[in-house]
Amino acid sequence: VMYRPQDNWRVEKLILGARHEYLPNVVRRSTTGLMTLGYVLREGGAAGLLVDMNTLENPVFVDFLGYQAASPPGAAALALSTNADVILAI
Repeated sequence: VMYRPQDNWRVEKLILGARHEYLPNVVRRSTTGLMTLGYVLREGGAAGLLVDMNTLENPVFVDFLGYQAASPPGAAALALSTNADVILAI
């Protein structure tokens, strides 16, 4: 699972322990973390990404229930570069 650190370091410190307890293989959102996920996917492993539906940074607009939604392109780019399947979970 890839995660983005919280802006508040106190909150980050509180939830970091829970992340490692329940999700032992977490990687920080970074170039190195992205490369790690790429290796995992190429070897047939699974990766989890929490993708917000309305992003402001470099969005790709997709149809979502009949509306155009600004979505981050990272998950699609990762799937295309590793030939991985994408499964939507709500």
